[in-house]
Amino acid sequence: MSSIAGLGTGAGWGRVVPAGRSDAHQHDETEVFIIVKGTGELVVDGERTPVGPGTVAVFEPFETHVVENTGTEDLLFFDLYWRDPALAARAAGAGAAQRRRFGQRPVFVFSTPPTPNGDLHLGHLSGPYLGLTGSDDYQSYVVDRAQRDGREPAETAAHFSAEIAATLALMDIRPDQYTATDADATYRDGLRAFFPRVAASEGVALREGPALFDAETGDYLYEVGVGGACPGCWEGTNGNICEECGEPNVCADLADPRTRRSGEAPRRGEAARYSLALHGFADAVAAHHGLGRVPERLRELAHRVFARPELDLPLTHPSGWGVPPAEAGAEGQVIWVWPEMAYGFLHGIEALGGAWAGTGGPGSRSRTGRSCTSSGTTTASTTRCSTPCCTSSPTPAGNAPGRRPPTGPRPRRCARSSGRSGRALVR
Repeated sequence: MSSIAGLGTGAGWGRVVPAGRSDAHQHDETEVFIIVKGTGELVVDGERTPVGPGTVAVFEPFETHVVENTGTEDLLFFDLYWRDPALAARAAGAGAAQRRRFGQRPVFVFSTPPTPNGDLHLGHLSGPYLGLTGSDDYQSYVVDRAQRDGREPAETAAHFSAEIAATLALMDIRPDQYTATDADATYRDGLRAFFPRVAASEGVALREGPALFDAETGDYLYEVGVGGACPGCWEGTNGNICEECGEPNVCADLADPRTRRSGEAPRRGEAARYSLALHGFADAVAAHHGLGRVPERLRELAHRVFARPELDLPLTHPSGWGVPPAEAGAEGQVIWVWPEMAYGFLHGIEALGGAWAGTGGPGSRSRTGRSCTSSGTTTASTTRCSTPCCTSSPTPAGNAPGRRPPTGPRPRRCARSSGRSGRALVR
């Protein structure tokens, strides 16, 4: 697939080679295939229909559909797709028991976990809350809240995880698997066993790079500990991720950075951290985006990031709160929560599979038979907003020369992304 922007709907070109077939899939959007060249068959919820040039196929929400090339030349088709919430809602409730699914294996839906530094707000409750999730206990924002409340980070994480669970239960939101990461007895060891594979991956190495430190205490600064103007959009932001535009930063590239603790300018220096040389994957990201159906905002973000000369993203940070890697050279550091999240989802699948063992699989479980991996009795789970929230950004004291002035303190907001998902009638 290759995508086409600017038409007002999702659009792209598709190609299936002779004797090939597309992946069986279904989604919540309405979709249209217009066959331009070649011959083949459409398989819609298991029913086959011959197609050729001029065939127009309309797939309604949640219909499983496949296009197969039965000819001797490439089958080319033009693809359009859009969301009709009312139609999708009706389709979701109609014939679900009889609808044929693509394959018989489980389909896992992940929700990004919220930071347990406060209860949920309306941005969180806008959803989605599905499948596997958990509390993001090792965020630096938990440490900040704990310091303000006179508590230990573990106590703060446990307290607000319970509040989040209770809030979700009141909303009748009950994901199948919820992992309270700091309370889970196997999570830390599992993450430490997982990270060496990350550290040995292409583009990852222990590198010296620019860093910021509190000028008075000497403490290493990242995330909630420092704020300034985003190097991409020049809005006020905290360290590492700009919630306004989504662009990552390495703190040292913030314009006019300020220490959160004192509001003073930090000291610049160097720190050795495991880092990912992101620009080595520019071609791979572009190729992935060329497959189509990538949100335009994400394409624009990638364009801005790769327009920089380089960007080495730290995967570990000096901190006393979190899970320390086992690798040499990273003593006193913890695995950053964003790469940690990848392991968290794998851990959730394993935990959910264990809960299914002996029950005959997911179809035999009741909604109240969900799995919760923690040392307590938390019953519901949550999705974290895609950026840390419930705090404010320090106000940069001045403006970078020739730049638009950054804004002052603002509530941290939740960034949301939407996926796409469809039924088919050949007309």
